[in-house]
Amino acid sequence: MIGGYSFELSNVNKIVEGRYAYTVDITLGEHSPAEFLNFRQALERAQPKLLDAQDQPLQYNGGSASYGGDKISMTNQLSSAGFNGAKVGEPVRFLWEIPVETKTLMLPFELKDLPLP
Repeated sequence: MIGGYSFELSNVNKIVEGRYAYTVDITLGEHSPAEFLNFRQALERAQPKLLDAQDQPLQYNGGSASYGGDKISMTNQLSSAGFNGAKVGEPVRFLWEIPVETKTLMLPFELKDLPLP
């Protein structure tokens, strides 16, 4: 559980030399569907990473995702080519900086002297 959401990282594997994949499943856990939707939107702005032993990120090469009312499932593929052609090692660590609390704020604003067509 992370922040009250059920989180499962699975199928971290080597596809072929230099290419890797993993799957992440997240379910709403103890949260409401509305809270889960807000959390899902926050997750879409944060890209998970696989890092080598020197904390160098593997290069994201694509993936797929499915979204339901109570579950997110994504599979990503990465390459050890790294960024800017630098070769990185095999993945040893998963990193995903995600918010564990979200809050909706109402921010009133007023438009003045707005030119209209």
